Amino acid sequence: MENEKLTKEEFIRELSRRSGSSQKEVRKIWNYIEEYFKDIIFFEKTLVIPGMFKISVTTIPEHEGYNAIMNEPMIIKESKRINIKASRALLKLFNKNQKKDNNDLSDAEGS
Repeated sequence: MENEKLTKEEFIRELSRRSGSSQKEVRKIWNYIEEYFKDIIFFEKTLVIPGMFKISVTTIPEHEGYNAIMNEPMIIKESKRINIKASRALLKLFNKNQKKDNNDLSDAEGS
């Protein structure tokens, strides 16, 4: 499967097709999921969905930095970072696919 970049509507259609549910039902559920994710991020909570991923927010405190253009020190304001970490199960799947791809390449080179 190639990389897929789907619009929200395309994603809803695909979920509807795979689940056998109506697009209206899937859209309603997706809107709740999207709202829930936004709440997790806004309130800086951590969401762990075992077997899938972990979403968390990290606050990077104000700190000293250096402006290379102006050639002077500067203060970098506090910022936030959204972290999404894949579960071990997903990483294992990724690693299996990499091994399979590498074996396919080896077979092709040996031919």
